Amino acid sequence: MPRSPSTYSLPPGTTPQQPNTVISSSMFNAFADDVAQTFNTVQPVVYGGTGTNDLKLSDADFGIKDSVDPTKIIQFDAGTLPTATTRTLSVQNKNGTIALISDIESNNGPVNLSIVASVAANALTISIKGFDGNDPSSSNVVSIPFRSVTPSSGDIEVLTITSATSFVVSSGSTLGTTNAVPASLVVVGFNDAGTFRLGIINPANGKLVLDGIGSSTAEGGAGSADSAGVFYTSTAVSAKSYAVVGNIQITQAVAGTWVTAPSSVQTSDSSSVAIDTISSGLPVSVSRAILKYKGTAPRSIQGGSNISTVTPNGAGDFTIVMSEPMPDTNYTIAGSVGGSGVFGWRTFDDAMPRTTTSFRVTVYNSSGTQIDPATLELAVFA
Repeated sequence: MPRSPSTYSLPPGTTPQQPNTVISSSMFNAFADDVAQTFNTVQPVVYGGTGTNDLKLSDADFGIKDSVDPTKIIQFDAGTLPTATTRTLSVQNKNGTIALISDIESNNGPVNLSIVASVAANALTISIKGFDGNDPSSSNVVSIPFRSVTPSSGDIEVLTITSATSFVVSSGSTLGTTNAVPASLVVVGFNDAGTFRLGIINPANGKLVLDGIGSSTAEGGAGSADSAGVFYTSTAVSAKSYAVVGNIQITQAVAGTWVTAPSSVQTSDSSSVAIDTISSGLPVSVSRAILKYKGTAPRSIQGGSNISTVTPNGAGDFTIVMSEPMPDTNYTIAGSVGGSGVFGWRTFDDAMPRTTTSFRVTVYNSSGTQIDPATLELAVFA
């Protein structure tokens, strides 16, 4: 049939004829046969047809292009399906954006978000990346949800990041950290009226930080961001909603001289890291170590967290070593003891001053004599 590829042309040998003149029968028959063939054959899509009565297009031949920029194309690929398999895509009766189920967090968390932290030239740089490790772009979009900036509203606003985004803690800025003491830094993002501002905070006294509304101070780039409990961003913001996007565990021999890479970088799923204050405005502290210990033979750790070892030093005398250190030695220990004849317990700092990783306690009876407890339960707050 004379199409090349989608333009119809007359059959070979036919030429336009003058009206009311005799034409060749072979020429007419060829034209009539061609018309019959055209109407009786299912035409490809490029000819204006369906290609088949039951449309099944090759994924290599079918795509959807943008009406403004034809270089933007959505191409379908059925190659991952098993042989003789059909899958059906259903569309809800509403407008929306297509997203991968694997990228949608049930807790309204970030999508395609990864945090990278690095040190160079005595400065700490935090960068936003996609899951592929590359900078955000129009084809590698990072999405982060924020609470409403109105305290009484439960609405969620999602910001999309489509360009390289980073924040630098300049050389000399300590963030309130201490020489050679591990620090837990919380990475946050602010929704500054639709503009994403990346920032960081060293929670005061080791407290955690939840998503909320707050203000930040400009880091300044001159090594003067030296306070714990302060949000720092490149550009200061006032009373804007913020979201926790990550957590960095890092230790520097000299605070503010960022030469040692973080020991741990965690991207937040919006359910981890941080509480600064509760609705009453009072600070909230959480236990940094928990111990449940059986103090009579056979002695053993029954449960808890962040406890490495418990060493008996004698009757009713125990040294507890924690797996991860406290920010300093000004932590509080709360607890209880149980067992026949057991009266109380105390820390034994006079015999062994506590450190950031260990402390010593004694248990005694009503006469003040040290005695092994049936149970020793302790919680450490910092």
